[in-house]
Amino acid sequence: MSYIEVSELSKAFSDKNVLDHFSMDLKRNEVLGVIGHNGAGKTTLFKLILQMYTPDSGEIKINDESFDLKNDVGYLPEQRGLFAKTDVYSQLLAFGYLKGKSKEDLQPNIEFWLDFFSVEDYKREIVANLSKGNQQKIQFMTAVIHNPKLLILDEPFSGLDPINVDLFIDAIDYMKEEGCSIIYSSHQLDSIEHLSDRLLFIKGGKKIYLDYLENIKEQYGYRLKLRMIP
Repeated sequence: MSYIEVSELSKAFSDKNVLDHFSMDLKRNEVLGVIGHNGAGKTTLFKLILQMYTPDSGEIKINDESFDLKNDVGYLPEQRGLFAKTDVYSQLLAFGYLKGKSKEDLQPNIEFWLDFFSVEDYKREIVANLSKGNQQKIQFMTAVIHNPKLLILDEPFSGLDPINVDLFIDAIDYMKEEGCSIIYSSHQLDSIEHLSDRLLFIKGGKKIYLDYLENIKEQYGYRLKLRMIP
């Protein structure tokens, strides 16, 4: 059974159809990579799943009776949403509190992720003083600090150098091993190829392709090329 089922979803802004009778699914404990040109509808899809937008028509169903949208989802937006004048540790605590976690719950996770991303030395540093790469690490940490069941990542590799891209791939792999279901978008096709179980291609608000990577490679060749997908 799919973890999330999106059926005939439509959303328009100022009479422009951003998603048009769009259907897809996310399976439990899979990593689904989403690609498409700017304006294809990727971010709108994410925000509809998060109920930040209301669909004009269609349905989104989460097949988990215990799922709580507020506390069981982690979201990394394309535009950073950190508090620039707050130190890293206090910030991680604050985001965890918003997800219903106590300090005792959060402390081991904070220590784990600070060590994972090698940013222990910046624990008491305000975010504004960090490099863009380290800010992105903290943003990722705020999305996973509460052990979400569902993780939505909008361009998580944006602005990262190759070493940090590999580190983020390891972090996403770790979350999958922990049982998290993950959907993310990226323009970095190499990263998508190495990370995703299935690939979703959106064009003009419509689903063009959704399949396992093995099937895509068989049809289009070993290397994924966006221009090759119709």
